[in-house]
Amino acid sequence: MRATISEAHSGYFGDLIGTILKTRGVQGLILDAGCRDVDDLEGMGFPVWSRSIHAHGTVKETLGDVNVPVSCGEALVNPGDVIVADNDGVVVVPRLEVAEVAEAAAKRVANEEKNRVRYAAGELGLDVNNMRGQTGRKGPDLCRPERLGGRPMIIDCHGHYTTEPPAFMAFRQAQIAHFDDPSQPAPVMADISDDEIRESIQNNQLRALKERGADMTIFSPRASGMGHHIGDEAVSKNLDALCQRHDPPGHPAVP
Repeated sequence: MRATISEAHSGYFGDLIGTILKTRGVQGLILDAGCRDVDDLEGMGFPVWSRSIHAHGTVKETLGDVNVPVSCGEALVNPGDVIVADNDGVVVVPRLEVAEVAEAAAKRVANEEKNRVRYAAGELGLDVNNMRGQTGRKGPDLCRPERLGGRPMIIDCHGHYTTEPPAFMAFRQAQIAHFDDPSQPAPVMADISDDEIRESIQNNQLRALKERGADMTIFSPRASGMGHHIGDEAVSKNLDALCQRHDPPGHPAVP
């Protein structure tokens, strides 16, 4: 592991030093700075985890220190600590905790292997993780087979809310117009009743759900028509405030 005394992104490490380290039995490098010659290092089978990749080189002028505590990626690393690195990242295990961590990791791996077999057999996470008892506090237990006559639940997860009340779309269009041109009138919060929203869904999405034999439909607002990419944080929060007016905690507008 190598670290600099201040943040750096230049390519401190390349294939030449990589050749030196590999020849001396080093298995890899954790570098809190930049790395270069990435293709060559991959070709020679020498793994490097670095802060960045940068072609800008450095000079060999000042000797560094060896076997001293360093800060790498905002983590303190002491001589003798164990480093575990793979494609998901890097973990530092303090030297005095290695045995304890290894035992806990082995237990977790064994438990996940058991769970993987159960998931592959078709069990739900609710059952594998013993979460059935929590569903009463979180909401109706819709996934129980007995609620659906013993059959699996069918969920339609693709759809767009294209039948919104006209006042909703007018509000969004006014938002976009005001954002593009501040001289345009600021949008006034739309006055939309729960009955309007309920009617727009019952005669459309809920009707289609029943015709298709599904149990639940999860849909989003219009795609390109809503212009989700237009606006800033304030605009998004304003639109979200309008939506949340019709979904108070524990009392969804449309059952």
